[in-house]
Amino acid sequence: MAKQDRNIPLVDFGKYLEGEQEDKDKIAQEIFKACTQYGFVYISGCENLINSSSSMFDLAHKFFNQTEEEKKKVARGSQHDDVMGYVFVGGESLSNSDIDGQTTPSQKKTDLKETWSMYQDTSKFPNRFPDNIPGFEKKSYGIF
Repeated sequence: MAKQDRNIPLVDFGKYLEGEQEDKDKIAQEIFKACTQYGFVYISGCENLINSSSSMFDLAHKFFNQTEEEKKKVARGSQHDDVMGYVFVGGESLSNSDIDGQTTPSQKKTDLKETWSMYQDTSKFPNRFPDNIPGFEKKSYGIF
């Protein structure tokens, strides 16, 4: 049996974030190869992305720790095309189909999560951001 290479591959993701399409394709292939052959991959060159994500988690924590009244100031609308913003616990339902694939309103169970969502293309959907958390909107667009 041939000796296996036990070194987990290291991929520089910075080239993906700032490179041309050819660079992105190469990085994607490297990650795919590492995951399929080793099951693991070390990623470097994305420290700024990690720091941005970390600070966005801090802002999200501030948002979700507000009162329900404060969060509902940026609640999504009730129209089909007004889907961005805050959704409170119980604001959505889960579909629970029976054997025949039919779902009745009495079968729908309450969704127990709360969420806030946005869309990058604001011409399609209006976004709602809390105005009492400095940097929330800018950071949201920055990591999108």
